[in-house]
Order: sequence, then C-alpha cells, then structure tokens
Amino acid sequence: MMKKPLSALRTLWTIQWTIDQIDWISTLYTHSLLPKSFMTGAPGAAYTLYAGYCLKVYSADIVAASGWFNERSMDVYDQILKLFINVASIMLAVWQVGLPMESALALGGASGIAVGLATQDIVKNLLGGVVIATRRPFRLGDKVSTGGYTGRVREVGWYDTVLTYDDESPVYIPNSVFLSNTVVNADRRRFRFFNEIFVVQYQGLTSNGMAPSKMVEKVQKEILHKINDLDSVVKHKDILVNPLRFGKFGMEFECKCYIDNRYNWFRENGRVISAIADGVDAAGATLATSTFLVAEYGA
Repeated sequence: MMKKPLSALRTLWTIQWTIDQIDWISTLYTHSLLPKSFMTGAPGAAYTLYAGYCLKVYSADIVAASGWFNERSMDVYDQILKLFINVASIMLAVWQVGLPMESALALGGASGIAVGLATQDIVKNLLGGVVIATRRPFRLGDKVSTGGYTGRVREVGWYDTVLTYDDESPVYIPNSVFLSNTVVNADRRRFRFFNEIFVVQYQGLTSNGMAPSKMVEKVQKEILHKINDLDSVVKHKDILVNPLRFGKFGMEFECKCYIDNRYNWFRENGRVISAIADGVDAAGATLATSTFLVAEYGA
C-alpha cells in the first residue's frame, strides 16, 4: 500500500529537481553580469547554446532520479532527452539571431527529409536497438530465432545484434530484422514437448497367456506409471501412451509428454526413454529394435 504514495512523492521530487536545474540555467539570463544587449543576436544565441549544454550535463541525473526506467533502457531515454534539449536550444538560438522561425522550420524540414532518405536503414536499425533495449525480448546468452537466423545472443548493440552459431561463428544481424520478423526465444519457453514412437514385439503381446488387448493396456499402464515418477515431467499437461499402428517388427506405440524447461533437456529426454523401456519390461513385453525418436518441439 505504501508503493503508490512513495512513487508519487518521488515523481514530485523529480519534477521539482528538474525545475530547479532549469531555473538555475535561467539565472544565466536574468542575473548575468553581461550587458542585456549581449543576450540577443549572435552572442545571445551562443549563450543559449552554452546554457543548453549545461542542462544536458544533468540529463542522465534527471532520467536516473525519475526511477521510471530500468538500468538497461536508461541510456536510451538519456539520449532522447539530450536530443530534445539540442533541438530546443537550436530553435531558441535561431530565434535570438533574428531568423524567421518559419524559414528555420522549413529548412530543418527539408534537411530532415534529405537526411532521412539517405539514412533510413540506419534509423531503422537504431529504432530496432531502442525497441530491444526497452522491451527486452531476449538477454545475453538466450537462444533466439528470427528472420531465418538461429543462435545465442552474444552482444546487443544500437545498430546490430551478434548471434553465435553452435560452432561459435558470429552472425551480425541488423536490429531492423527484429522489428520486421517474429522473434522466438527458446530459453523462455516453460516446457519442451517429448514425442517418441517405440515398437513392442508381437511375440511379447501374445506369449504370456493374456489377451493382446489386455497386454496393450498393461503396457500403457506401466509406462504411464514410470513416467509419472519423474519430477521433470509436467503433470498438469497430458501424458499420452497410445497404440499407433501395426508395424513390420511389432505394434507401434506413441508417447507424448512435456518436460519442464528448468531441467536439462538431454538428460531428462534420456530418462523418459528409459522409463518407457522400464515400463515395457515391467509389463512383460519386449521392445523391438526399430524403436526411434520422432521429434522434439518447443512449447
């Protein structure tokens, strides 16, 4: 309950602190020892640009004191604030020199269009860097896929992001790729999907005096029991062991379950396969030699 009042007080303090800094800059004009005539024309414009420079010195403190931004995105907003101060200082300096504001705006607009057309790819990449820094779709070390690239994030810059393949070769991807493509972060999935087809010999389903249908049910029951004993298997999602088809070497079964991503996938994948083998053995049946892994997907 105390967070909102404290946040409001912090916000008010930040606003007041910012006003104090701006007021300090204004004293350069109101209490300057320089003659008033100096505050207009070219000298006044230079004085304004210097005042803007002084205010930019405090921009990082203003952003940090607000408490609104995380540490990683703080630099982004600091640069945005510096850009705003630069624009405001230049526009005020233009007015002090005596140039028509309309002409300055028109010149700035024409120059902006020309520069924008020439640097649109750079702007897209920088914008992508801002989005990555603020939204944080991935962190260093995460395995991500986007735009046909898959690798682990080694470095995130303002212009590009570096991924590394399994052989550690770096791939430099422009940040605009992350804006125009879906980003899949494999390390943020909660579960991994296990899907295995295994084959039980026909002889094991018919040679123990039980009806084949009862033997199939026993195989299913024993495997489910063994898999449910594993801590890594997600219990609130379906665990399926079903007969699939009559194969060349025996009856094919399919096993589906989800493994918690907090566990090592390769180790737990092997443990589930071992549980299947133990379940088949406990049921008195025998695996055929054609058992094979079908697929592994993220979920």
